[in-house]
Amino acid sequence: MIKNKFYHYLSPAKLNLGLKIVGRRDDGYHLLKSIFCLIDLFDEIEIQVTDNGKISLIEHQQAWFYQTDLAYRAAVLLHQHLQNSQLGANIRIKKTIPSGSGMGGGSSNAATTLIALNKLWQANLSKAQLMALGATIGADVPFFIFGETALVTGIGEKLQAFSMPTSYFVIIKPSFPISTKNIFQNLNFSQTQPMAEITTTSLLIDKENDLFAVAQRIY
Repeated sequence: MIKNKFYHYLSPAKLNLGLKIVGRRDDGYHLLKSIFCLIDLFDEIEIQVTDNGKISLIEHQQAWFYQTDLAYRAAVLLHQHLQNSQLGANIRIKKTIPSGSGMGGGSSNAATTLIALNKLWQANLSKAQLMALGATIGADVPFFIFGETALVTGIGEKLQAFSMPTSYFVIIKPSFPISTKNIFQNLNFSQTQPMAEITTTSLLIDKENDLFAVAQRIY
């Protein structure tokens, strides 16, 4: 590690290739089944290790709001987990992944920060340990630490690697954000609906319970 150097990382976006909600837990989290696919659209994260034990988010479009930024929260979480660490970090983020698009930009930033600082701080946590930490920040964070296309169940924390052929997607982003919270609050589903076999085809054609249909109704 070179002192004062900023290390550069790419933080990828994801697509949900179908997203079906199959239940809801007592704590309010929804149970889902989906296929999450990483795509080559990236935010850029640069991290400089410091020896002052402080975490700072700098040169960010929303740096004034940094306390709620997921990358900042991830760095603080790892720092607290390691206890007594004298190392800190300066983090700067260049955003490309559109906000309010369901593409996981914030969760990806958090995951990338955890992976990077685990290496830069020489914490030597396993992938499973990082995923467990990430899950306390957001349901999608473990997927980005997992780092490959996956069948996803539970609240997003149960992941199974899924092989896909090389695919190309056209991404169209409307001029307004979509609130995931509002969509889930307006979602109606059967608590007793059985967990059908997860396939790409069934996820894409079954509109009874998917969030795209809900978004069409409330926006």
